[in-house]
Amino acid sequence: MSRYARGEKAWGECARSGQRMLLKNMVEDGHIPGLMVHPDWWEPKHPQERVISVTDPQALHRPAPELSKPPGEGEAADPLEFD
Repeated sequence: MSRYARGEKAWGECARSGQRMLLKNMVEDGHIPGLMVHPDWWEPKHPQERVISVTDPQALHRPAPELSKPPGEGEAADPLEFD
């Protein structure tokens, strides 16, 4: 049964430059998860690529009914007014 190389002996190849180096010295890329690159080729995400947490106001759970209404609202219209 074969064994895998340990961290101190494993070699890797930079996905951006193609340079061969020890895997323990490589870092995960900031743009693509799982992509291992040389530390000099690492690029952080641009601030506009980060998701902003936005919270919208919510309605009340059990609001009280509106008791006072302006004149003319909520009243039945007089059918003779439109003649």
